[in-house]
Amino acid sequence: MASNLPVLSDHFLVQYILGKLVNQVTGCELVEDANIDEMEDYPFFTFKWIDFDQEPNADWLGKHRQYICTMQIDCHSNSSVQAMNLARKLFEALHEVPYRRFFKQAYIVPQSIGNTGDRTTLQGINYDHDYGFDCSFTVTGGFEFLEKDLNFNVEDYAIESIKGTSSVVGSDTDNAFNVSKNKEEI
Repeated sequence: MASNLPVLSDHFLVQYILGKLVNQVTGCELVEDANIDEMEDYPFFTFKWIDFDQEPNADWLGKHRQYICTMQIDCHSNSSVQAMNLARKLFEALHEVPYRRFFKQAYIVPQSIGNTGDRTTLQGINYDHDYGFDCSFTVTGGFEFLEKDLNFNVEDYAIESIKGTSSVVGSDTDNAFNVSKNKEEI
């Protein structure tokens, strides 16, 4: 069965990865802001492209041009507290290494991430509470991926022990150390 997805490349790839991140971190769906009339269940996230293609420099060569694009990302809910908390949760995930890896594997780097703010319009008569932020991404364009090429598993690593030796530059040769996962120096 053929996939109905557009080619996973460039701007659509940013949207696709962000959608996977939103779903994994918040359990919500990500839709384009022009399609919110189709959304029946709260909460959900929307995105809107603000700046589609800004050149970081003019001296690129080859088919993998770098550019910066900026997206508005908002959480919509019928509860202002829920919208605020979910937007904050996504904001924090975009700063965490395991989730930034989602983008890094596709040569995309989340850059400037604005502060989370209230973007609700028509307060008092509107049941749609909207909190969000803007996020810029540096994209190395021209790469195409298949869904199977991308890994969205988050692995939590545990460091069992740390051992320092005298071969470390600047260390005292008589003061080697070894620490177990129980925080006890051996």
